[in-house]
Amino acid sequence: MQHLLVALDLSERADRALRRAVLLARQYGSRLTLAHVIDDDQPAWLQDRQRMQARMILNRLAATLHAMDGVTCQVRVPTAPTDEGLIGLAAELSPDLLIVGPRRPQGLTTLFRGTTGERTVGVMACPILMANALAAGPYQHVAQTSDKSPASADALQRFRNLGLSGSDRNSLLHIFDAPALSATTSFGTGKGERDHYLKNERNRANLMLEDFANAAAIANPDTILRPLETSYANDILLAAEEEMVDLLVISTHGRGGIAKLMLGSVAQNIIGKAQIDVLAIPPRQS
Repeated sequence: MQHLLVALDLSERADRALRRAVLLARQYGSRLTLAHVIDDDQPAWLQDRQRMQARMILNRLAATLHAMDGVTCQVRVPTAPTDEGLIGLAAELSPDLLIVGPRRPQGLTTLFRGTTGERTVGVMACPILMANALAAGPYQHVAQTSDKSPASADALQRFRNLGLSGSDRNSLLHIFDAPALSATTSFGTGKGERDHYLKNERNRANLMLEDFANAAAIANPDTILRPLETSYANDILLAAEEEMVDLLVISTHGRGGIAKLMLGSVAQNIIGKAQIDVLAIPPRQS
């Protein structure tokens, strides 16, 4: 990764994105672009004041990072709607990765519009890392999710190309559908019969995941298989918590294609609820 674009809203929570960006920059020798978007839906005099303040803060940050961490930074302060400003800047700079901070607590605006990270995920060409957790060091356990779709396979390939997979543990996480699971519980099926059914479904899912991994050129994957019990997003996050995952890799597209990007999709729900870092990878641009 040669170039990282870091979106900062200059809040205290933005430090999480900056800290992760610095760790990655030092690990991979990347250069940083620190960006803050000035909202254009306000008076010109206020835009000018905010632009001057943002440049001053970002220039100080850039100087400190260069002196203390040896990281090369540039500063950009575009004026536009926040999500459109980031999209335009990413299109101009073509970074290897966009890093954004965690979502803020929901208010009336975010309830209907979503956060900047959520809105940009659907249209951004580069991968987006949402730095939700406090960064203490390199990632220890990376889990790549898969629904066995071509888009998922492409996302896994793009993830490998980023070079972020050099952690202590890399896993392939898959939630498999066991359609009769609820029925075995509802109708009082014995535990032995229920366990036998789950074992068969798990074995079937494992064989299919092995075929997918071979087709996607993933050798000997460390697989995490869980039955679907609540929802795909919730079960993925529960599995990530139990397995002590600190980076969850998701594809913004899946079996449903562009429909996966709609509010309520698996990707959006994961992004909205995750307390750990999430790397959202869009489909490869033609």
